[in-house]
Amino acid sequence: MNLIYQYWDGNWNESIPNSVKEMKAYAKRIGADYIFDKNPKVLKNHFKTDIGVGDYWTHYSCLRPVFDRSFDKYEKTLYVDLDIFPVDGLTENIFDDFHGEIGICTEPEQPRLRRKTACHRVNHENDEKYAKMCKDVFGVDLPRNRYGIDVFNCGLEMFSREGRIKARKLFNHPKEYFNALSSIEGGINPWYYCDQPYFTLMMFLHDFDVQLLDNGWNSYVHYYRAKGDEHRTLCDWRDANTKFVHCQFLKSIIDSKALWKIVNLPKESWNLHE
Repeated sequence: MNLIYQYWDGNWNESIPNSVKEMKAYAKRIGADYIFDKNPKVLKNHFKTDIGVGDYWTHYSCLRPVFDRSFDKYEKTLYVDLDIFPVDGLTENIFDDFHGEIGICTEPEQPRLRRKTACHRVNHENDEKYAKMCKDVFGVDLPRNRYGIDVFNCGLEMFSREGRIKARKLFNHPKEYFNALSSIEGGINPWYYCDQPYFTLMMFLHDFDVQLLDNGWNSYVHYYRAKGDEHRTLCDWRDANTKFVHCQFLKSIIDSKALWKIVNLPKESWNLHE
């Protein structure tokens, strides 16, 4: 049996039931179990630590299926962020073609965009600080492309049973990672304390069999603003191969009709102010 896992840590958000409804229905269509977990607080309850900056501690609860042995009954587990939604009526089984220890999608356009973004949090300069720390402290050369380090989206991560057990044994305590970040000369934005940079480092530090999943499972839409430009652009990376839509540009999706439009229709047809 396979499992799709989602969770929420912190104050309740009214958009949550939309994602739970859609992902739970998808799990049923493909014959997988579904678990929604409220306030697992894995960084605090399991690792007995905190980051001390922002609310990024909440991100580490995606690791509950790794460190909670009750999940070992599942052959494969999939963690999915609550801002990811299946397209209407999707029946293609995401578990069918996965044969690695960890399955994850890249964000192929992110390295290029991060070179010219106006965002002070996640950008090429901070990526390079992070990559240098991974090399200097842990001896890991992160994979690269012509624009910078590869970006792996941990909003969707899959494990085999063997991969979970291996991660449970080998993943470094997050506090070790936090301490390494705090040693970076000049500091680094707190976003790099969240789960995605940590998880990326762990994958390559411990030589996991990482299977890159079809990016149709992580077709994302988001706002982007370049340096020197006062206007934001809505980037829509969906295509004919889209299966899951990662709505990164919305903090809250409460209206189910608007959500359906965003996931399933061309952006010209959204008319979200109607």
